[in-house]
Amino acid sequence: MNVAKAYDITVHDKFGCETKFPALVTILQPLELKTEILDWPSCDEGDGRISVTATGGSGNYSYSIDKQPAVTTTTAEFTGLDSGSHTIDVIDTTTKCPISTMVVIAPATKIIGFEAKATPVTCFSYTDGKIRASITPGVNDNPIYKYRINNGSTSRKRIV
Repeated sequence: MNVAKAYDITVHDKFGCETKFPALVTILQPLELKTEILDWPSCDEGDGRISVTATGGSGNYSYSIDKQPAVTTTTAEFTGLDSGSHTIDVIDTTTKCPISTMVVIAPATKIIGFEAKATPVTCFSYTDGKIRASITPGVNDNPIYKYRINNGSTSRKRIV
């Protein structure tokens, strides 16, 4: 028997009498895990998020990450994560069957290929100065980029 379902057991004695025991044996679906990185950590680290959903088994699960205390829930969400490898352990709380997986969260990458060119104001008190900022296309993987001049307000305007 290797198909997940309920099995009836039928017993015959030496006289041919039959007794049926319905759904005496139930084989459950194997445990499987689906992981999703919800938020990649920022440059400051410690703010990544992972969601983990188990299926199969009895449907009752206990989740833990990196040997931390377990939480019992349908879908677990782990927060405050740094980049690196994280081991997720799940136990079916009814059958006691375990399953584990490793999730690797890549670190935030530093901005490269950034260039800023200034055009100075022509005269004191004029406001015709400019800064032209550009990022080499295809070398950075962390958009949307924000910029700030002299710790002023943050802007999301397109950097050309």
